[in-house]
Amino acid sequence: MAQVLFKSWFVDFDPVLDNAMAAGNKIPEALQAMAEKRSLVPDEQKLLSKNPELASQFPSSFEYNETLGKWIPEGWEDKTIDEVTALVIDHRGKTPKKLGGDWVDYGYPAISAKNVKDRKLIRQDTIRFVNEELYTKWMKEPIQKGDIIMTSEAPMGEMFFVSDDTPYCLSQRLYGLRANGIDTTPMYLFGWLHTKIARADLEARCTGTTVTGIKQSELRKVVVLSPPKLILKTYESKIDALYSKVNTDQEQTETLTQLRDTLLPQLISGKVRVPEGFVEKI
Repeated sequence: MAQVLFKSWFVDFDPVLDNAMAAGNKIPEALQAMAEKRSLVPDEQKLLSKNPELASQFPSSFEYNETLGKWIPEGWEDKTIDEVTALVIDHRGKTPKKLGGDWVDYGYPAISAKNVKDRKLIRQDTIRFVNEELYTKWMKEPIQKGDIIMTSEAPMGEMFFVSDDTPYCLSQRLYGLRANGIDTTPMYLFGWLHTKIARADLEARCTGTTVTGIKQSELRKVVVLSPPKLILKTYESKIDALYSKVNTDQEQTETLTQLRDTLLPQLISGKVRVPEGFVEKI
């Protein structure tokens, strides 16, 4: 649902097309095919009918943006990650040894690039931990709910949206991005960085031969489309609950997977036995 709504509002610009056609405004030639397809959608399914007040926040015309190389809603702006973020966290290269500490059995989870893939945390059984003293040294600016964790290389551009207050420690090959809440919002920025335009921009700024990655200075130059604040706020409120549920489901799935991987070999070897009659009861 989140990706569908993002694409409709911020990639295909459906509400703007609807407004433009309703007002009889000219549609740019590059958007004609999308407009024709949009005209086939029943009026009752359009934002203009379902929520006229919200639809009125979207413009009814387009303007060509040279930076993005495409037509965008009139009045929307192009900005950079440097302009739309309040903070870029970069602790690449830090290790417990360099900070005068070591790993511990329990404590603050230190995640690395190998734990971030397909918008979620993976291989959680490989996550290592640091104590509070080392965490405080390592994370001068703690990760917060709403931050985006992004891999810098090997591979570049995998992301995870932080939907809770888990005090993650950023280890190898990771950035933390914090939206400023004015020019962009956390979940909008997360969605934008997955668009084809943003992906191409990120990849074009990478350097390296055998392993390519993006430096912080180049990451800050990546272009972000910035809609009006009210539209961003509405999108954020619609998607917030959904992301929280998705991440909770992912955590439960990861826990069950780890339990399966632990118990299955023991069941096969006979180290653990299922009580007689247990299967029948299930």
